[in-house]
Amino acid sequence: MDTRDETCATGDGPRRWDWRDVGARDAFAYYREGVCAAFMPLAAELGRDRHAGFRFAIASHDVGGAVLNHVRATSHTVTKGARELAASPAECYYLNLQLTGVCRIRQNGGEIALQRGDLGLFTSEAMELRHDEAPDLAVASLMVPKPALDARLSERRTRFDGRPKALSLNPALGALAADSAAALLAALTQGAPARAERLQAILLDLTVEAMTPDDAAPATRAATHRARILTALRRRACDPDFDLAACADATAITPRAIQRALAQTGDTFSDLLTDTRLATARRLLADPARAHLPIATLAADAGFRDPSHFGRLFATRMGTSPGAWRKTQTTRH
Repeated sequence: MDTRDETCATGDGPRRWDWRDVGARDAFAYYREGVCAAFMPLAAELGRDRHAGFRFAIASHDVGGAVLNHVRATSHTVTKGARELAASPAECYYLNLQLTGVCRIRQNGGEIALQRGDLGLFTSEAMELRHDEAPDLAVASLMVPKPALDARLSERRTRFDGRPKALSLNPALGALAADSAAALLAALTQGAPARAERLQAILLDLTVEAMTPDDAAPATRAATHRARILTALRRRACDPDFDLAACADATAITPRAIQRALAQTGDTFSDLLTDTRLATARRLLADPARAHLPIATLAADAGFRDPSHFGRLFATRMGTSPGAWRKTQTTRH
C-alpha cells in the first residue's frame, strides 16, 4: 500500500483500525494495511494457519508533529526490508512503550528485548520486531520525525549509533521516561491534546538525557541493580505473588544482592513493595471511574490479598481508613 499521501491522524481525533470492521477472515490483511498506513511501510508476518484467530485494534494519534500509535494485537512479527525502505517517504525514530507481551527488536547488529513497562528507541531503518514470547501484545509507539530528535541530540552533543536502545534501563532516568510515555498515551486516550503536546516534549527531552553521557562518575553496580529492581516493582507489584524471590527471577539479581543494593539508600524490598502497592491503591481509590467498586476489590487490584491487612497498613501510613480517605478524594471531584 502506498502511504506517501497518507496522514496518520486527523484533527477530529485518532484514526482507527479494528478487526471487527472486516471480520475474522480478513482481519490480518486489514491489519497489514493499517500498520502500513499508521507506521509507514512495514511488513507484518504471521503463519497462515494463525490468520483465522488474529485480532487487533490500532488507534493513531497526532501529537506535536509526531504520531503515537496504540496497537493491541495477537502476537506476530514485523519486518522492514529493502522493499519497505524504498517505499518510505521519510526517516523517523520510534519510541516504543511495551504495554503487554515481549518484543525483541533487531536492527543494525543490535538487539533489545522490551517487556511490560520498558521503553525502547530505534529507527525506521531495516528492522525485525518479534512478538513471539506471549500470545498477545500491546504497545504505544511514538513515531518522531528524524530531524526533530536529531536537533535535540545535537544540542546535547549526543549521537545515536543506529542500534536499538532500552532507555528504561537507564538508572537515573529510565523509569521517568517510561512513565512519561505512559502519561502521553493516557492524555491522548482521554482527549487532552494540550497536555499531550507538553508530555511529548518532556518525553523527547528525557530520551535525549537518557542517551547523553553523564559528566559524573559512571553508575555503580548497586545503582544499576536498583534501577532494575524499581522497574520490576513498577511492573509487577500488583501481582499478589510478587515477592523477593520473584523479583530476583525477574531481574536476574540474587535476593541477597537486591537487599544489598536497596540498603545503600536505606530501603528494604518489603518496604518498597508495600509503598508501591499503597501508592497504587491510593490512585485507584481516588479514581472517580472506580467509585462504584468495593475497597476490597481495589485492594486486590493493588496486590493486597487480605483486605483487613490492607486496611491496617493504609491507616498506619495515611492516618485514616481507606474508606474515609476515599471520601475526601471524592469530594474534590
